[in-house]
Amino acid sequence: MATGCGITDLLGTKNVVSEYEAENYNKDLYTGKLFASDLCVASGDISLSGISSDETNTLHSAALFDVDRKKVDFSYQMFDKIYPASTTKIMTALVALENADLSDVVTVSQNADMNSFAADEATCGIKAGDKITLSDLLYGLLLHSGNDNATAIAEYVGGSMDGFAEMMNKEAAKLMATGTQYARSIEGS
Repeated sequence: MATGCGITDLLGTKNVVSEYEAENYNKDLYTGKLFASDLCVASGDISLSGISSDETNTLHSAALFDVDRKKVDFSYQMFDKIYPASTTKIMTALVALENADLSDVVTVSQNADMNSFAADEATCGIKAGDKITLSDLLYGLLLHSGNDNATAIAEYVGGSMDGFAEMMNKEAAKLMATGTQYARSIEGS
């Protein structure tokens, strides 16, 4: 297992301390000091004592880094591409907070009506025509994982689901989430 941590010296020069980083470092991606230059990387799965293989079978992906000791303590499928699930709702909230006022009143469209979603999807019970503050929609989004709230927020802030997906992609690029791409969901459209 190749593991290691990068260190940036006072001149801003990257000292590569693992073969993995040397092979995967993209100098064109970063300018100046590297973002997260003190974080550790692993080239594969690393076991953690006390965690059985039965427990890792319930994980999609996970990693545990000890940045003080510059060591990867645990990694499981950390480079696998996976669906972001509710982390998309966190990005939805961030984009809404940066682009709208919490006191704005949103009129719920038919697309965001709770009856527009599959029975197994989390919703908060909002209905077409309801008038709800953006603040309350965000509470439902983050505390109950309401897909209906996410749709109402996206349509209000982005003008459309596609417009909001584009806003999310711009925010992901700003955050240097280079492997992230948001698109309008086919389901519930």
